[in-house]
Amino acid sequence: MNSHRTKSNSAHHERSRQRPSPTVMVTGSSGFIGQRVIRLFSAASTSTIATYYHRLPEALPQVFPVCTDMASPELLLAPLRNVQTVVHLAWEGGLCGSLRPHHETLEVRDLLHPERMPKNLAMMANLLAAMEKVGNQRLVFVSAMGADRHAEAPFLREKYAAELLLLNSRLKEKVILRPSIVAEADNPNDRFMRAVLRTMKLPLIYPVPKCAAPLRPIHVDDLAKEIVRSAEAMREDSTIIAEVCGNESYAVEELFRMLADKFFSAQKFAVKGWIGDSMTPVFEREGKNESQYRFHRLRQFLALAKAPTESLANALISGDIDSQKRFNFSESLQIAPPLQKREAMPVGTVPA
Repeated sequence: MNSHRTKSNSAHHERSRQRPSPTVMVTGSSGFIGQRVIRLFSAASTSTIATYYHRLPEALPQVFPVCTDMASPELLLAPLRNVQTVVHLAWEGGLCGSLRPHHETLEVRDLLHPERMPKNLAMMANLLAAMEKVGNQRLVFVSAMGADRHAEAPFLREKYAAELLLLNSRLKEKVILRPSIVAEADNPNDRFMRAVLRTMKLPLIYPVPKCAAPLRPIHVDDLAKEIVRSAEAMREDSTIIAEVCGNESYAVEELFRMLADKFFSAQKFAVKGWIGDSMTPVFEREGKNESQYRFHRLRQFLALAKAPTESLANALISGDIDSQKRFNFSESLQIAPPLQKREAMPVGTVPA
């Protein structure tokens, strides 16, 4: 028996010795974006620490799940050992964010006060403190298009505050990706699709909210590719802030019409203008118990309808990283694109 135990321990030690050291850690690995990211790292045989809290990520080769709540830097020290790059996706509440009513009126500088930090900013601060202590050098943070100190949407101010924490850290390599609306057009269960379809549950008509800027949704798989590419293409002592969006741009009424035609057999008529805008919050209500749930509302997604200023291709040293073929929203829905659909112009071009 002792001999068998010795052989078993020896075999276990040999397997541990042969297993490659982790080079990447992904927070929020079981989320909508995170599970795509770890699949790509796994397919590339990149040894990956996949941290999670609520839900175990799927079992994949070269992916090692670790449960942590990021409540303190000390809890993150062990997972960060032997890690070169961290991809930070964990974000409490999604587009709702972790700001509570007493936070939403605060300025960004007040949100960064240690005693007032909401949960997402506290997690970011703990992660950065742990990375600095261990000696990790590279962090890729997925923010949101339109993140700004003066943004009307509270979650955009929260994202901006998280960006400031990263930019003021002692890490040598910092990447901030600001995606537009992230969707999976052929999956009616993703949050953006549910938010739109929620307004179409009544027969005959549906409201269309006002939105001056066109929507440029990016497929979740395309965003995952850009995250992995940006993590792999970094150079020492560099900081990158870049917008990532789809190759197509749509007026909000165009995109709503496409979804109405795809998911409803009976013809529906769009109510536009100020009437449609005022009707939208009423149509998207969940019912008597809606206050018990924090579902994503259309106004949160429409806040991401911004014109990009700096593309990932221009920001990265290697160039043309985000110029690869991406999913077209209409093709993902498996329908013909509307006549009004416009190809998104490259960043920096001026319309004729």
